[in-house]
Amino acid sequence: MIIVYYSRGSPFPALLASLKHCRPALRAEQAWPAAAEWLDRNRPPGSPALFLKKYAESEAGDIVCPASAAVPGELLGRTLQGLGGLLGESGGVLTACYPLSWSRRWEQGSGSGRERACWREIEALVERTRLRIELIRGP
Repeated sequence: MIIVYYSRGSPFPALLASLKHCRPALRAEQAWPAAAEWLDRNRPPGSPALFLKKYAESEAGDIVCPASAAVPGELLGRTLQGLGGLLGESGGVLTACYPLSWSRRWEQGSGSGRERACWREIEALVERTRLRIELIRGP
């Protein structure tokens, strides 16, 4: 299965969710610098209309990707599911969207109350995604 964590406008929250998905014990103070370093190495120059890149494989063998664009997450999710079907991806594509607005200044990881709230939302997003995967795969 391909799991796409999506955030509108900035790939940073999607990357934080991808990190948390692949490294469940990760704490916020570890995630912010790791995400900034990964983006420095992997973000193309400029501001691309769509950012979609493989981050890693999860312990269950799923491909985990952060994504970002200026379109609503539902539109990107339907598009990726359609492409997955065309390509014959047997496990499918699961899109999980970060629900809050994002400010680039939060990428610095200053530990503000908003950042803690964002991290709690990321943890909840990852947990909901794990539950969706369990429901899809069944017993």
